[in-house]
Amino acid sequence: MMARRVGITGFFGAGNMGDDAILHAMLAQLRQRGSFDFTVFGVDQRAVARDHGVAAFPLSFRPGRGSLRRMRELDAMILGGGGLLHDYWRAGPLRYAAWGLACRLLGTPMYVHAMGIGPLDARSSRFWSAALLRRARDVTVRDEQSLALARALGASARICPDPAITLDAPSAAQVEAYLSETGLEREGYVVVAPRRWFHLGERPDPERMERLALALAHACDHLCARGLRPVLLPMHRGRDEAVCSRLQDLMEHPGGAFMHPACSLQQALCLIGGAAAVLAMRLHALLFAGLCGVPVAAVAYDPKVGNLMSAAGQVRLDAATCRGEDAAAALDRALSDGGLRAGFAETMSRWREQAAREYDRLAESLGAGAPAEVQP
Repeated sequence: MMARRVGITGFFGAGNMGDDAILHAMLAQLRQRGSFDFTVFGVDQRAVARDHGVAAFPLSFRPGRGSLRRMRELDAMILGGGGLLHDYWRAGPLRYAAWGLACRLLGTPMYVHAMGIGPLDARSSRFWSAALLRRARDVTVRDEQSLALARALGASARICPDPAITLDAPSAAQVEAYLSETGLEREGYVVVAPRRWFHLGERPDPERMERLALALAHACDHLCARGLRPVLLPMHRGRDEAVCSRLQDLMEHPGGAFMHPACSLQQALCLIGGAAAVLAMRLHALLFAGLCGVPVAAVAYDPKVGNLMSAAGQVRLDAATCRGEDAAAALDRALSDGGLRAGFAETMSRWREQAAREYDRLAESLGAGAPAEVQP
């Protein structure tokens, strides 16, 4: 049977490790279940092609001529995964609705997969999101809150957890090999993954970010006092480095922290796999910790982070009210409460099984043939 020609559209190739982990996982899961010829429409087509070994086209505001020609050749198009329908960039829902409309005009079946939805406070965002979701052949969303929004917009939907949940954790040997390169001692450090933060409809607020950075810097000093080294990890290349640097500058003992350079997905998994804990604003740093069985303390800057941690029964702080002593106490609890770690592992296992069932269903709907043979 010939390989099915499938497109995938999302915020890929932009330097965000979480989005690229999503794509990596989606490709792996579908390749395990059938024979596919993938084309990915992403932010940086060269980065996508280089990092994932697929044909790639640019994700413009609306499909260009080259993309339309390629889309006409596809058997199906997948939009997602990741948080694509929200108000943080209000043209976002319109962009993806335009791609959905192009699929409809070309007669290409469209699937919305593991989508994060919300917040959608603007009427235009709700309109375009509804237009996209209602025209999809099948819709899955990544959490209960996205499910409620999808149904409120008139779409039939199910939950498929974030695709990155299906990634394999690094082996102990891989972790040890990477730590030997960095000079870090296993469980002798805590990974800290901050990011810029601002509220819906606002420009980044330096004052608010400074207060939060001070709180996180206090938590890092607390780790140093406990004999643990804070390792600052930028998860979005070109954006998070400045936040990590500022956080280190605000520490009383900045020399106690290690600024980890932007790195590959596998390196980040190995780094997190060897940590004593993870303190993160970044959603996928928390998911990677769950994969590796590492305890977490989350700083919820966005509903998606709070929702994930609530569903997993983990420690979470509100970015708007987080104080240094709160972050320090949350870390102490994460490091000492074995029940939290066990609960997270159990939840991750359940989510992985749920995601596997959804990939079985998606591959069958796409008309997968036998999986392609792996070349030696």
